[in-house]
Amino acid sequence: MNQCGFEKGCFVPSPHCRFARVPVGREYRRYRRKAYRCTWLQQPVVYEFDRIKPPTLLLIGDKDTTAIGKDLAPPEIRATLGRYPELAKQAKERIPNATLVEFPDAGHAPQMQEPAAFHKALLEGLAALHPKAE
Repeated sequence: MNQCGFEKGCFVPSPHCRFARVPVGREYRRYRRKAYRCTWLQQPVVYEFDRIKPPTLLLIGDKDTTAIGKDLAPPEIRATLGRYPELAKQAKERIPNATLVEFPDAGHAPQMQEPAAFHKALLEGLAALHPKAE
C-alpha cells in the first residue's frame, strides 16, 4: 500500500514514505516524480531547526526565489514560496548559535554573483568558530 497518497495526487505528510521497488523504463519518470514529491514536499525540516547544535552560518542571497516544488503548488501557495529574506531571519531565530549573512543583490548563487563578499563572509564565519589564541 502506498502510504504517501500519490494515487490521488495529494500531498499527505507521512513519515513512512518508502517505495518497495524502483521501476524501469517509462514507469521510472512517474516513480521519480512521486519520490520527489514525497521526499521534498512532504518532509519539511523547519520544525527541527531548534535541534541543530553546532554553530551555523547562513549565507543567503536576498533575491533568491527558488522553491522546490513551486511549479507544482497551487497559485495561492506559490505566491508565498521562496521569500528568502523573511525565511532567513526566521531560520536564524530558530537555529541556536546561528549567524545570518545576507547578500541584498544576490540570488540563488551568491558565491558566484558576489564572490569577494561571499568568501569574506565565509572566511570570517569559519574564523569565528576557532578564534586564534593570543
